[in-house]
Amino acid sequence: MSCLWVAAAVLFAVKIIQKAAFVFQQCRYQKRRLLYWLKEHSFLFHKYLLAHLFLWTVFFLFRQKNILVIGLCIEGLAVLLWRRLEDDRPAITARMKRLLSVCFLLVAVSAWGCSYHFAAMWLYALFFPLWCWILFFAVALLLTPIEYLIKRCYVRMAKQKLRSLRTLKKVGITGSYGKTSTKQILLHLIRLEFNTCASPASFNNEMGLTRTIREHLKPRHEVFLAEMGADHVKEITRLAALIKPSIAIITGIAPQHLQTFGSMEHILREKMQLVEALPANGTAIINMDNPYIRSYAIQNHCRIIRYGIDSADVDLRAVHVKVNHYGTSFLLLYEGQSIPLHTHLLGKQHVLNILAAIACARTLGISWDIIRKRVAQIPDVAHRMQLLCQRDYYVIDNAYNSNPASAAYALEVLSQMKGRKIVMTPGFVDLGDYQKEAHRTFGKQIAQCASIVILVGRHQIQAIYDGLLEACFAKEAIHIATDREMAFTILRRLVKSGDIVLIENDLPQVFNR
Repeated sequence: MSCLWVAAAVLFAVKIIQKAAFVFQQCRYQKRRLLYWLKEHSFLFHKYLLAHLFLWTVFFLFRQKNILVIGLCIEGLAVLLWRRLEDDRPAITARMKRLLSVCFLLVAVSAWGCSYHFAAMWLYALFFPLWCWILFFAVALLLTPIEYLIKRCYVRMAKQKLRSLRTLKKVGITGSYGKTSTKQILLHLIRLEFNTCASPASFNNEMGLTRTIREHLKPRHEVFLAEMGADHVKEITRLAALIKPSIAIITGIAPQHLQTFGSMEHILREKMQLVEALPANGTAIINMDNPYIRSYAIQNHCRIIRYGIDSADVDLRAVHVKVNHYGTSFLLLYEGQSIPLHTHLLGKQHVLNILAAIACARTLGISWDIIRKRVAQIPDVAHRMQLLCQRDYYVIDNAYNSNPASAAYALEVLSQMKGRKIVMTPGFVDLGDYQKEAHRTFGKQIAQCASIVILVGRHQIQAIYDGLLEACFAKEAIHIATDREMAFTILRRLVKSGDIVLIENDLPQVFNR
């Protein structure tokens, strides 16, 4: 009986701990963010917990151990089957293996310890869902010192490897948006002239870059492109100390991760630490169209290259920017030269990314003839203003990690396209107290260019909905989907030939509430 009880407990715990692990991973292994998620999403558990408490109150009336075992097995299987379609499986990294192993071991041990007394078994089952979440958080807390030591060891190895590559040119790229696109564009511009290693995908935190250095960076590489992300203070400072770049690119700064940063002042100061950390002979490349960057007084006396579209006091400027279904054309002004350029990428945001990449390529010695040719051949950057043809209509896929600034750029591009316009979005996350205001403004912006809106989620979309109505958008043209599958079902029903669909952000289901 005890063995069956333990097996039932482990079975029941699988989905609960899997969900906790997935959320923890989406929260970047930060316990404070996990607690915030639990606070914001506690309502999701209310109905289930009421049903669970009622069920186990009924089981208590039988006062038989075998009934409790059968009940735990049935509920465990029900939870397993009920949530089998949810995309909530965490990536099984070495850290996640350690975390899950300890969790399931403690579930088994605690279940075994309660298996000898009916009252203990009943109380254990009654509070089991809550116990699994508490246990997971406690294990994550317990393993923190171990994970820190492992992390420091890997970082130390990465630093040693970088020190051994004395001729390596290192480029650091940061910003609230545009980091990955700029990195991919720059890689395309220089890859034939320089043997280049770029951090893959969005490996932009300390462990991601450490892994890139240890596994991908080789002695043959001449240039290292390091994308640097941050969602709390001191992170860019640590990344700059790890990489020690000689070139820094700041793509743009916008409200993002305000929940962890606390204020825009902290975001601005942290991102600009990449510039402040440059050596005296280093080069900073900054976006002067961004009001936050423009307002920042750089203390470093390194070389500064400024670029922009709307700003005139810059070294590289794009003017006459035109967008259509075939891409974007613009005129580049640089040191008295006027250079016409065309790219398959869409919109001003990508033009700014291209300007940053060109400035860096020129710093590395790439000729204008090569740059002009390669700008025309830049491939799409997946999920970042990517234009896709779907039978007889177009989709602008801007599904990666949106924020108010990048969303505004996307809507500007949408407004310049011909055809009926549909916007599908779950909104933004991690904006703290600013989130409702940002969503309300976003709703008003959507109303200026869209004919149909599909909002994805439950409660977090309410401010977008309110903003749409405040802008006198037709209520019957707003469609609500509880999840992405339902959203695409609605889209397939509504879309017509010649339509333009903007998919703005694609939050993990765990953040849609």
